Amino acid sequence: MVAILMAFVRSLILAAAVAATGAGLFLSGLGLGVGLARPPRLPAAPLPGPAASDEPILGLQFEALTPELARLDGLTIQTGAIVRALAAGGLAERAGLQLGDVILSVNALPIDAHHTLDAVIVAQHTGGTLTLDVWRDGADVTIRVDLNARPDDVQS
Repeated sequence: MVAILMAFVRSLILAAAVAATGAGLFLSGLGLGVGLARPPRLPAAPLPGPAASDEPILGLQFEALTPELARLDGLTIQTGAIVRALAAGGLAERAGLQLGDVILSVNALPIDAHHTLDAVIVAQHTGGTLTLDVWRDGADVTIRVDLNARPDDVQS
């Protein structure tokens, strides 16, 4: 019993040392895990990578359609991405997308578990046009999104 108590006290002392130094520690002898660390520091300069203007920004939030969501929303389709929010003046809103629309495909590529909407959009480049096949109120609608028009072109 004393050995267990001493091990527990040692682990508390180590935890205090970890908290003071920011180091990580895992103690497995008593099944006690301590994982204290300082939050990472963010770099002062932006990380290298593609410029923000290289990727299309549609200005929408979506949710991947699952059979459960389709049932809850009363939809007969099973795959796609449901538009949940639109940025005022964003490309998606200006193109005519509406809340509740289900995007079925982008440039004839179906949106499903293998081709998520975000992955398909990021693969596109600004300067072109996206053709979206959309399910709206039980009917197929085709919407074209001009990627030449940037969201920051919109006057507020």
